[in-house]
Amino acid sequence: MKGYTRFAFFIIFVIGCAAGALAGDKTYYSKVSASCDSGEGKVYVSLEEKEPQASDFSAESERSQATSSGTHSYYLYAMPNDGLILSHWEKDGVKVAEGNPALVDIKTSSESQDAPVAASYVARFITRPAVLVHNNMPEAGTVTVTPVENKVGDTVTLKATPIKDPQYNCINIMIGFDGWEDEDGNIVSTEREYTFVVERPIELTAVFRNKNSLKPSGYYRVRNLFNRVLTIEGNYKYEPVGVTQNYLDGLLRWSCPDDINVADFHGKVFGTADNPRVDVESLPAAVMYIEGTEKNLQAGPNEEALTNVNAFGQGTDIKTMTGRTFTLKPMNADRYGYYMLYGALNAGFKMTCKWDDLGENCNTLLGNCKPDDAYSAMALQPIDEEHFDEFWFGASASKDMEFEGSYWTSMYTGFPYECRDGVEAYYATETVEANGTHYVRLVRIESGQVPAYSAVLLKCRGERSRENRLMPLDFNLELPALEGNLLTGIFQLYTNKELEGHVKFDPAAMRVLGTGSDGSVGFYKLAPAEDGSQAELRPNKVYLDMTKLSAAAAKAPSLRLVSPETSGIENVALGDGDAVCDSGESAIYDLYGRRVANPIPGTIYVVNGKKTIWRSL
Repeated sequence: MKGYTRFAFFIIFVIGCAAGALAGDKTYYSKVSASCDSGEGKVYVSLEEKEPQASDFSAESERSQATSSGTHSYYLYAMPNDGLILSHWEKDGVKVAEGNPALVDIKTSSESQDAPVAASYVARFITRPAVLVHNNMPEAGTVTVTPVENKVGDTVTLKATPIKDPQYNCINIMIGFDGWEDEDGNIVSTEREYTFVVERPIELTAVFRNKNSLKPSGYYRVRNLFNRVLTIEGNYKYEPVGVTQNYLDGLLRWSCPDDINVADFHGKVFGTADNPRVDVESLPAAVMYIEGTEKNLQAGPNEEALTNVNAFGQGTDIKTMTGRTFTLKPMNADRYGYYMLYGALNAGFKMTCKWDDLGENCNTLLGNCKPDDAYSAMALQPIDEEHFDEFWFGASASKDMEFEGSYWTSMYTGFPYECRDGVEAYYATETVEANGTHYVRLVRIESGQVPAYSAVLLKCRGERSRENRLMPLDFNLELPALEGNLLTGIFQLYTNKELEGHVKFDPAAMRVLGTGSDGSVGFYKLAPAEDGSQAELRPNKVYLDMTKLSAAAAKAPSLRLVSPETSGIENVALGDGDAVCDSGESAIYDLYGRRVANPIPGTIYVVNGKKTIWRSL
């Protein structure tokens, strides 16, 4: 009997709790009214943001709300009479809002329908100024004109300010500003702050632009909120310990741009992991081919844009590394233009910082992503024809590698690309010898299109990637192989979770592109580290495979470059068909392709495309 009593008591207790929960539900009340001075215009209060009809406006307007939430949103609209414009909204004589509509939020704790929390707003109008400004994308930023009340002959300043992150005050790198557009569609200035003398009444529109161009597949560079660039560093399978808070060290890393403006990113410049900063647009490891299943490319916050997302790069992909694909979803409105990349239980890619004995390091985390989490925000910058002037990929070179009036570097990528900006691509097919010196013969890729997984040398115009752009081509494009190429490339990826696998220099089988003691560009041995160990090769660079050379060339301590302009020479070692030239000939070049004013007798030169031994008369 006691058991039944306890059971009955339990039922009564549960029912009582449920009834109490229902009885405890609360409703909160608020009321907002709007008005304006007589004869100046009309107003309208709405519970939603939509274009009102003219019949909705009146001299006074009022709306009420009753919800379980303690925050109520209202939209205030104003319709000025001819010759006037809306200046601002006031509450109790104080300016509190601008815009048409103006959004106001009311905090209420009133549970009485007869005594709601009330607020009254007054629309203030001014005479239409000579300069009116508009905003094509209010969600992307704000625009102002100073002074607001202006006339012909005044000096006015227009200012366009892209939105910043509400938490860290970082600039939004995915919002572009194209300029100030007049009524005829002409851009009169591209400066965000534009000052001029008013010559006539004019209306100007601040033209903001979302730099995203999300597609089901394409090449992208991924940046986080603090302008760090994601790179693929490893190619081994990640073994998760749990669902969240797993560092992806050795697989994915963040790189810091060398042209970053610290002030734009709230001082978020981290320690040794980010230094030295790099020309991030020159990193093949940061060029990722992203593909997924299209859901809604115009998705809003908390809506899916792409599912089954995988990113390929450096000869591997994220699914192989992490064991999962991901979903792409826009961040909340405060982080307009950014996306969140998440998987099961929202465990996705995010940036984090941790301390080690080197200082504060910037790492990639497989953690719990949230739409309002700054560290989950990813900007996807498309590398394509449409955006190539903003989000390019290119080669960086060193002044030390100047040869034939150009800067030379090497490149090895897992995707095909086309040379732009006058960049030329070469590969090596054989070595030649003259007077005991060995040279590497170069063959130019006439099409300028370099196949994926091809080791090449690039002849560049300048040092920065912006001067030497390379356009990634269709990820699955098959181009003719570079037959007989003596160059080999590396990604230098970690191949296991102990962070091992980087390729070390082998003096018996490798030569790397560099300069000799006399400044000549060619292939040389790589100096060992201070402790005598062999140095690691640089990622995405190439080396000359000495095992493919003749026995004599393989023993050479260095192999210099032959000028591409003279690389048609069959064999630098003189044979029966070679000439012996006397002085008086013109257009004389050495084996580097440099024009020679005072040839030395007994030395081999190139004259009219033929090898010659120079002889005095």
